[in-house]
Amino acid sequence: MFTPSISSNASVSSGCWSRKSSSVLTASPFAIRSQPPFHLPGTRMTHPLCINLQEANVPPQVILCVRGVSSPVLANAVLDELDWELDRRGHCFARYADDCNLLVKSPRAGERVMASVTRLVSDSLRLTVNPLKSAVDRPMNRKFLGFTVSRNGARLKGADKALDQIKDRVRELTRRTRGTPFAAVVAELRETLLGWKASFGITEVLSPLRDLDKGVRRKLRCYLWKPWGRAGYRELRKRGVSVREA
Repeated sequence: MFTPSISSNASVSSGCWSRKSSSVLTASPFAIRSQPPFHLPGTRMTHPLCINLQEANVPPQVILCVRGVSSPVLANAVLDELDWELDRRGHCFARYADDCNLLVKSPRAGERVMASVTRLVSDSLRLTVNPLKSAVDRPMNRKFLGFTVSRNGARLKGADKALDQIKDRVRELTRRTRGTPFAAVVAELRETLLGWKASFGITEVLSPLRDLDKGVRRKLRCYLWKPWGRAGYRELRKRGVSVREA
C-alpha cells in the first residue's frame, strides 16, 4: 500500500497560511502584507495594512500568521473543501491541520492521485503544495503526526524523529553539570515523560520505549554518581551493592 503525503508549503515553512486574492482588503486581526508599505492617514507610522489596494494597483496577498493550537483550527477552515472533495472521490485519507495522507493500492495510482490533488489544492484552494515534503511512497517510509508503521506486521510505532527529540530532551534534563537538585530533575523528567506518553502511548512497537527507559535510568544513575567522584565505589558499597557490581 502506498501513501502520497501532501502538505502545505506556507504553513510548514513559515507557520503562516498564504492565499492570493483580487478583492479589496480592509484591516483585520490577521496580517495583511502588501509591498510597498503604505502611510496611514492621521498617523506618523508606516504600516503594511492597506485600506484601498485598487488605487495603488498592488495585488494583495493575505498572510494568516498562526502558530500553536490556532494552526489546526485555521487549517480545518481552509481545507474543509479538500476533505469534502476527497470524500466525494472515495479516497481513504487522514488529515490533521495541513498534513494529509492518502492511501492507494499502487505507485501508479499514487502518482495519479498526487497530480490530481495537487491541481485541486493549487487551482481551487489557491494554496501551495510543498514538493519537498510530498511524495508517493510506502507507509513505513513516511511519518504522520510523529507516527509511522513497522515493516513487519504494519504495527504502529513512533517515528525516528520523535524518538530522537525525546532522547535529546532527556539528555538535556539529566546533564550532570546542571547543578540542579536531584528531586527537581526527577520532577522535570516526570513531567516530560508523562506528556510524551500521553501522545505516543498508543504505539504497538515497544522495543524503542524499552531502550528509552534504559537510557533514562542510566542517565539518572550517572547524575547521582557525579557528586561522589572517586568515592563512588565506597558509596555503592555503603548502599549494599556487591563488590562485583560496584
